[in-house]
Amino acid sequence: QKRDQGPGCDRTSNDNLWRDVIERSLDFFVRQLVEYRTAHGDQAAYALYNRKAKLGGSGIGLCALAMYQHIFQDSRYALDSLKLVDHLCNEINDQGEFRYYHIYLDEPVAWKDNQKYFSFYYPGEAILGLSQYSQHVCNSEADRRRVFDKLHLALRFLLRDRPQLHKEHYQSLPSDSWLMMGINDLWDVAEFREVEYKRFVFDDADQMVRLMYTEEDALYPDYVGSFYYQYGDHPFPDGARAEGLMAAYQLALKVGDQQRIERYREARQGPMLERAGTLFSSLTLGGFGRLVVDYEHNPPSLNGARADNSVVPIEGMSDGTRDQLYLALRLAALELHLDHAPAMPFIADDLVINYDDARSRAALAALGELSRRTQVIFLSHHDHLVDVAREVFGQGLNVVRM
Repeated sequence: QKRDQGPGCDRTSNDNLWRDVIERSLDFFVRQLVEYRTAHGDQAAYALYNRKAKLGGSGIGLCALAMYQHIFQDSRYALDSLKLVDHLCNEINDQGEFRYYHIYLDEPVAWKDNQKYFSFYYPGEAILGLSQYSQHVCNSEADRRRVFDKLHLALRFLLRDRPQLHKEHYQSLPSDSWLMMGINDLWDVAEFREVEYKRFVFDDADQMVRLMYTEEDALYPDYVGSFYYQYGDHPFPDGARAEGLMAAYQLALKVGDQQRIERYREARQGPMLERAGTLFSSLTLGGFGRLVVDYEHNPPSLNGARADNSVVPIEGMSDGTRDQLYLALRLAALELHLDHAPAMPFIADDLVINYDDARSRAALAALGELSRRTQVIFLSHHDHLVDVAREVFGQGLNVVRM
């Protein structure tokens, strides 16, 4: 953020800018709400968009409203949030099952037709929204108790009954990533620290790790880190499942399960990060040895590790070192892309403007390695870099003056 600040720009003005963007987004969401009365007489509301009222849309919307109120201590969306809570609770039947759509293509969905619209994602999204609201926004103990009772009912259905009643939807690769996130969020409430809930998250995460291509067994380099249902499948680079793994990692931290902490951390360290770390080490002339992700930071942060294992966050790096980190990440991503895509020219425009000559040589050497796989065009208005480039490439260098 510091690098984006120009003269006369401060942290407060940036915060106000982001808050304005967030509020415009939430205002748009609130305008999609449709109010109704539940059978119990509660004033409820659901999100209707594109002729559909998805359970997940109302759940994630509630989550966003609750997070806004918690972060900014602003109650402008309090009434809308409560209406969404009443709607989500109304969408849980006496057995604990959620209704996946309240409206589908302008038509109300009856409970008898619920299975036509089955979704693994929507219940978890609703649970996450209810969790955020009850923990950070709700001021009524009676309302909180009502929501918690509904959540326990829903969780027991999802974990115990759904696998038996709807087994035809289950496959080898778990799909309950949002439910994993919801349970991790609820773990901060003492009464939800049940072994059954924890075991569900870890069992799904362990299976995801087992069904993930690794550097040892991937059919192609770009498969690494993606999921499969059966070995040999085309890879599924699934962001939602990666978030589910992150939730399992966070839960492992909360309960102190060191074995799983290491397992999930290793699963998330892909080949791109390893390659970027090698390039970063070369570009910094050994000043840094590798890149590491701090998953305990919220959100996770990328850091550089020196030879003595001391860790430097990005904000602690110089402008030149940050530029080298950016270049290392770009080159690593491009190398992986070239493993399965046609080569296209890579155009570098004054990439080494903040480098000294030694680090410029290192950067040019990295570009030279890339040039074995695709054309590299380096643009600069600094004449002295021609001499530096000739030191690296010799007389085979093609220089065009414009």
